[in-house]
Amino acid sequence: MTDIDSFPIGRGPTGRRSFPIAFRIEVLRRWDECTEHGAKTRLLRELNLSKNHVTAWLRARESGQYTQAMVAAAEKSRNWMDSRDRAELARLRRENTRLKAQVEQAETAQEILGKAFELSCRGSPSARTRTHLRSHRR
Repeated sequence: MTDIDSFPIGRGPTGRRSFPIAFRIEVLRRWDECTEHGAKTRLLRELNLSKNHVTAWLRARESGQYTQAMVAAAEKSRNWMDSRDRAELARLRRENTRLKAQVEQAETAQEILGKAFELSCRGSPSARTRTHLRSHRR
């Protein structure tokens, strides 16, 4: 089952909503699966569509306007990235690599400082004296 929320719904030049063909096909597939009483109304409310939308799409499907080639092209274009998306993806990957290196460096520094602290507490006579004095004061 296709995630219907992943389809981009845009606005046409007149300001009306514009639905991709793949979205329409998915809505019609779900429409055909609605067999229970009120299921089609629920679907329309869930997707914020009017019955006129679906009726027009049903007529278009019956007249053969939604061919397999169109559906395949719509599916393919849905996963297409433009140059801005590719640039953003590349930037995010670089940032992710940089942040992973920073985390690794911070973890290494924390590990070194922890070992240095342990060594200073164990090996330093002044640390032993301070610990010994604290235990006698109580």
